[in-house]
Amino acid sequence: MTRRERKERKLEQRAAWAEKADARSAQRDAASLRAVDGIPFGQPILVGHHSEGRHRRALQKAQDHATKAYEERTLATHHRAKADGLVVSEAL
Repeated sequence: MTRRERKERKLEQRAAWAEKADARSAQRDAASLRAVDGIPFGQPILVGHHSEGRHRRALQKAQDHATKAYEERTLATHHRAKADGLVVSEAL
């Protein structure tokens, strides 16, 4: 395998990794929205109500998914930046 072929392979891998990270990010975004789907926007936590625990767990779950979605988007951006730095020139 020549140096050029290795660079092209790395470039393809980085692009594939970025696409996968974008897909995982989209899944996490959707999961974040689904976690609070049954709660009206702006609904306060009803302290002392039987639904308080569920509400708090739903909010925490939504926050966790949103954080992971952000991390996946950052990872995708990282892979794209690295792929942009892998210039495959004709001289190689």
